[in-house]
Amino acid sequence: MAILFIIFIASYYFFCYAFQCRKYFAWTAILLLLPFSYQWFSVVLIFPHYIPHISLLFISVALCELCAKNQDKKHLKQLLWIAAGVAFIAGIGGPRQLVVSYIPLFLAGALIYLLDCRVLSSTRKIVENIRANRYFELCALISLIAASLGFAINRHLHKYYYFMRWHKRHFQSLDFQRVQEVFNGFLECFGVVNADFSAQILLKNSLSFIFIVIFILGIFILIKRRQKENGASGRFGLFCLMAVSFFIILYFFTDMYYTQRYSLPVIVLFIPILAYGASLFKIAKYLLIVLAIFLSIHSFVFYLDTTQRKSALPIIAKTLTEKGYKNGYATFWKANVITELSNGNMDMYIFADDENNLKNFLNIYELSRWLKKIDHLENKPQGKVFVLFSKPQDQNNSCPKMKILGKEEYQSEFFIAYGFDSYQTLKNATIQ
Repeated sequence: MAILFIIFIASYYFFCYAFQCRKYFAWTAILLLLPFSYQWFSVVLIFPHYIPHISLLFISVALCELCAKNQDKKHLKQLLWIAAGVAFIAGIGGPRQLVVSYIPLFLAGALIYLLDCRVLSSTRKIVENIRANRYFELCALISLIAASLGFAINRHLHKYYYFMRWHKRHFQSLDFQRVQEVFNGFLECFGVVNADFSAQILLKNSLSFIFIVIFILGIFILIKRRQKENGASGRFGLFCLMAVSFFIILYFFTDMYYTQRYSLPVIVLFIPILAYGASLFKIAKYLLIVLAIFLSIHSFVFYLDTTQRKSALPIIAKTLTEKGYKNGYATFWKANVITELSNGNMDMYIFADDENNLKNFLNIYELSRWLKKIDHLENKPQGKVFVLFSKPQDQNNSCPKMKILGKEEYQSEFFIAYGFDSYQTLKNATIQ
């Protein structure tokens, strides 16, 4: 885990080196290591599943920028080979890096040419800009091809291994519910919290909306400055715009599965935007310092709250074990912890991927396959069984019979558990 974090910070330093904003690396690296959102906290800081995706994004963008600035042909060839190798390995992991890195990089390079041809009146200036950006686009194109070849190997591996399949997807018409889902996912990844009003929530949501404003304004300010800093501002700004645009279009108009954490490699771009902006504008330096201080204060409160929540899980495991329960249902982040805390005495079945979304629980035959015992997919629990909810889950519970047929076995400020005398009773409670 420590190695992953070293790679993570090193990749971000490489990005700052490529865009000549190393002076603000330390301040913005602090932001990367603070829980500005629950999604960032859970899948980057605690369980570093998304560190490889985000590290590859920083490395890929930095390599394209170094190619754009390089004047030595021998050095350029080395950079292109490195970029191709990194992209090929990333493609083997699946299409996600294609979506968040390589396709947006290629589109950004193409868009630079279109904007220059439209804005610049002099043919000589257009030619100069094409020359200045040609190696950026070349690196982006080679990376896209290499990542596609890697993805072809990923497709072949489906014959031997089970993992998410992306190639059998279809286009669909724009659906408002889908738009709302993706939009809310972006807000949640930025740290916006839907909760009762309090000073802590007000501070958290205010910080989150500041991040969103920085992200949006920063992109357009960088694009507007694309004729300055040797074109670096425009290249990075257009990449950010294409990353967001392509991501939104993809999930708006296809049936690809979406969950909030998928937005993280896109929204994290607000941090390098802040670092790059601080190197260009004096006011951005002070804004960066203020945000780092406020986010540090919030992080202390966040970790304190998280510690209180986690301290309830050992009590839950002990209480339900003493009441004779050996089988239970919970979402991913709670189920495995309960099994560990009960020394393996609790056999936990994992339902629903989203911690606050219970729509998958209506069909308890559809269990999460991630890190799941095969036995859970084939056999039903025997004897008494309980369901553990967080308080938001209980409030959003779409099964009204749950509280009627189930017995409240545990309740605290953060969690509630309902007990049932058999799996069949639980099944009846999930029928609307």
